[in-house]
Amino acid sequence: MTQSNCINEVHVAKLSKAFEQIKIVAGKCGSNCSVINQIHAHCITLGVFNTHQNFACSLLNAYAQFKKPIEAQKVFDQIPNPDIVSWTSLQNLYLNTRQPMKVLLLFSKLVVSDFVKPDSHSIVAALSACARCKDLVNGKTIHGMIYKYLQRPRPSCA
Repeated sequence: MTQSNCINEVHVAKLSKAFEQIKIVAGKCGSNCSVINQIHAHCITLGVFNTHQNFACSLLNAYAQFKKPIEAQKVFDQIPNPDIVSWTSLQNLYLNTRQPMKVLLLFSKLVVSDFVKPDSHSIVAALSACARCKDLVNGKTIHGMIYKYLQRPRPSCA
């Protein structure tokens, strides 16, 4: 391991401790998320999103706690292959900040993603967005996806 890699691993370990601190104090900080912004900047500098997706998910959730959808979207966009938890976290943040059209846009990108497919949580978020928009057409379309993505094959009776 090179000296540069060792230094990066030390920084990653420090970031891990910082994330644990965020979980403890996030509720006490009001709307001040400057510490999270600093950690986000360090993550970008170190390039940890490519190798430590858990940092990106933690940042995404921290920004969600502060209801900062723009910052959360930036983190999401930096994740090479976001998992379903990341997709759903961002969907729920948009729901909680009264942006149902962004939920539907994000869901449409999820549906065509090559890396992950919708699950029950992402479908419920999309259906909730349709309800808030009073969008019956998309609601019916998304409801139909339940059978495509969630229906389990029934055991055969032989």
